[in-house]
This record gives sequence, structure tokens and C-alpha cells, in this order.
Amino acid sequence: MALWTAKGTEVVCVAGHDNAYAEWGAELVTALRRAGATHVIVAGQADIGADDSMAAGLDALAFLRRTREVLNA
Repeated sequence: MALWTAKGTEVVCVAGHDNAYAEWGAELVTALRRAGATHVIVAGQADIGADDSMAAGLDALAFLRRTREVLNA
């Protein structure tokens, strides 16, 4: 978290495994938002309150387009 806030980036991708997401994923998203994240992405399909997600079997091109729109806003 300290490394991320030092970089000053507003878009964050959270990557972990399902057990970690279940244990602390929602808390991490909340903490990232408090620290200034405006768009949180989760790698996987866990519902942890992120703005978007990407996982195997989902439309990667659509995901990249959505993310590019956020980055260009």
C-alpha cells in the first residue's frame, strides 16, 4: 500500500486468490479508495466492491477498452 500511494496512481489492479479476496478484499478496496484510488480493478471474478474485473473467459478487448477510457478521462 505504501509503495502504491508513493507512486500517486489513481487506477489500481488488485490481484490475489479467492481466499485472500474473501478474507480482506473488500477492506483493501476501501483502503485504496481512502488513499485516493478512483478506479479499482480486481483480477478474477470476486465481488469485493471493485469498479471492474478481468478473468479468464471474459472479453479481454472490452476490458481493455473500458480501462483505456478511465485512463484517458
